[in-house]
Amino acid sequence: MTAGGAARSLEMAQVQCDVERTRADLVATVDELANRADVKARARAKAAEAKQRTRAKVRQAGRTLREQAGIGCGAVVDAARRREVRWAAGGAAAVVLLLVVRARRS
Repeated sequence: MTAGGAARSLEMAQVQCDVERTRADLVATVDELANRADVKARARAKAAEAKQRTRAKVRQAGRTLREQAGIGCGAVVDAARRREVRWAAGGAAAVVLLLVVRARRS
């Protein structure tokens, strides 16, 4: 191969590399334009992201509330039962008081 042939071969290889790089850039550009043009898909993706963020915030808020309150579900049930007992005891005391008052008046 002559010096001119080698130079021409090298030049062709460089041109080929430039063409391949330009094709890759063009494919990336076309893909980006296609994504920008698909408004429905972008809206769905943003909605899904917002949904995930909201769920994560709700879970975190629940954890924070439970940690701050220092109670679990069992403690809530126990507290409700204690309130029921207090109401029942208060009602019973009211009935006894009413019976005592009536007995004294008679």
